[in-house]
Amino acid sequence: MGDELRCYPGPAVRSKGFDPQTIRVAVVANEDASLPTGMTIAEGVRQASRQLRQLTGKQFRLTELCYGRFGQYSTQHPPEKNPDAQQIMTTYLTKTAADTPDYVVVLVTDEMTSSFGGYRLGAFGATPAEQEFLRTRDPAFCQRVSTDVYYGNRPVVYGAAIQAIHPFGGCGYITGFDGEHSPLRKTSSDGACRGQDGLTCVWRKSDQTSHCPGDEKHPQSTIAGMMRFSIAHELGHYFGDEGNDDHFGSPQCVDRVGTERLAGKMDGNAGMCVDVWDRLRAAEPACLEPEPVPSVEP
Repeated sequence: MGDELRCYPGPAVRSKGFDPQTIRVAVVANEDASLPTGMTIAEGVRQASRQLRQLTGKQFRLTELCYGRFGQYSTQHPPEKNPDAQQIMTTYLTKTAADTPDYVVVLVTDEMTSSFGGYRLGAFGATPAEQEFLRTRDPAFCQRVSTDVYYGNRPVVYGAAIQAIHPFGGCGYITGFDGEHSPLRKTSSDGACRGQDGLTCVWRKSDQTSHCPGDEKHPQSTIAGMMRFSIAHELGHYFGDEGNDDHFGSPQCVDRVGTERLAGKMDGNAGMCVDVWDRLRAAEPACLEPEPVPSVEP
């Protein structure tokens, strides 16, 4: 289960050779969770690319979209029976990837993505064994935007786990044992709508979704819009070392950059402090160094 992936190439682009401004993204989707169409997934990456370009001058390019079955999440399962996003990423990179990307986005429902929408995965290539695998499989691999925060500017592959269909605001939604969200109530409850219980939810017929009053036109109110936010946000976490304190508007963020630089909206910064994007803007490529040639005694 899960080793056999069906993969489709991303939109064709005119090759410019090595482009350090373009971050190559592969998406791996778990078919045992709720998924949107492939066109919606590609649109989410496209929107994330546009946002990243505005923030840093860099962009995303979808190189491959893969589908596989990795099991359905359930709160009733023991942890080992639930899908493991880190393992899904590793399986893709070691068994399937046509070319090594800079960033792997795993679309999966699990305890964390169901609750928070997404989270950063550990980079592939962080261990000596993974570095050796990359060197053997793809000796020319270069990470377009290396980070010194966790990995000392080594050429590693970044990753994120994201719930493909995650409601913004949560008005009227009930979460099932499978971690999926269904709009079954007409009013907000259980902390939805930023803790405002009892609000009458707004039903949007076009995509059959429920929203907190005033949020129905928010950029994150669509599936692609929420995916856009999460793809950019989780990459940003590789360039900050304070976890949730790197989020936009946190006291630590305000202390670091001041209030003037936080005049923009949280969504416009993908929920991350602006200095995170400063670091990503300045990030440079890191490439696998060739193995030293052993000397031969005369």
